[in-house]
Amino acid sequence: MGGSISKGLLRILGTVLAGAVAIALLILFPQDRWSYLLVATLFVAFSAYMMGHSSRWYFWSIAG
Repeated sequence: MGGSISKGLLRILGTVLAGAVAIALLILFPQDRWSYLLVATLFVAFSAYMMGHSSRWYFWSIAG
């Protein structure tokens, strides 16, 4: 039971982080597609890096 709740919370928090990053990127780069693509790629790369170096890998998987 505890593992299921933990995984559910990680899924919710990862989704909230991904949504916040998506909105922030849209606000920061409304008409500049290359800067948007660069920063979005850096965020996904950071998420992939954190998946391998964190005990909360599922959170980073959902966030990325």
